[in-house]
Amino acid sequence: MQQLPLGIRLRTDASFDNFLAAGNDALLRALRQFALAPTPAATVFLHGGPGSGRSHLLHAVAAAADAAGRNVALLPLTLPGLQPEVLTGFDGSDLLCVDDLDTVCADPAWALALFNLFNAVRDRGGQLLFSADRPPALLPCGLPDLQSRLASMLVFAVQELSDDDKQRLLIQRGEERGLRVPPDVAQYLISRHSRAVADLLALLDKLDHASLSEQRRLTLPFVRQVLGS
Repeated sequence: MQQLPLGIRLRTDASFDNFLAAGNDALLRALRQFALAPTPAATVFLHGGPGSGRSHLLHAVAAAADAAGRNVALLPLTLPGLQPEVLTGFDGSDLLCVDDLDTVCADPAWALALFNLFNAVRDRGGQLLFSADRPPALLPCGLPDLQSRLASMLVFAVQELSDDDKQRLLIQRGEERGLRVPPDVAQYLISRHSRAVADLLALLDKLDHASLSEQRRLTLPFVRQVLGS
C-alpha cells in the first residue's frame, strides 16, 4: 500500500462487507469489480453528503485493491497542512483514490495539480477514484479543464441512509464489536441525538466503552445515564 509520509493508514473498520447497501447495491457491485482490475470505466467519481459513506467506500476499494496485490494510493484532502506538491509521485499508482475533492478544487494551484495528476495516471493506464460532496458539474473548480476531466468520469451518487437504515447500522456495528444494541436503544439514539452517521457511530463508541467499563448491557436507563439525556 503506497502511503504518504503523513502516516495515512487504511481504516480497519471500512470494508465492502460492512457497508450497509440501502439502495447502493449497484454501486457496490461496480466498486468491487473496479477495485480488482481495470474496467471499461477507468475513472469513477462518487458524490454524497456528510455521513453518506463516501470515505468508507474509498477505503474499502483501496483495501480490496491492496489485498489483490495492486499498487494503490489513498489521499484524503482534508488532512491539515496539505499543499498541491503532495500529489507528486502519486502518478505511479495502479489505482489512486482521492477523497474530499471539494475541499481544494476551487484553488487554482490545487486544480492545476489535480488536472496534471489526472492526465498522468490515465495516460499510463491507471485508475482514478475521486469523491466529493456534490457532482462534478456543481464543483467550483479553479480550472475549467479539470472540470471537464471530472465530468468525463463515471459518476455515482451515494444514496444516504434512512432513519430505519441507521438503526440497522447501529445494530450491525454493535454486533461487530460484540455489543448488543437493542432496537429501542438504536431508535432512541436517532430520535434524541444527531442523525449524522459519524455522530451516531461516535455515540456507539462512547456507549461501548461505558458498557465494557461498567460491565453493563445497553438498556435505555443505562444509555440515558451515560449520555446525560
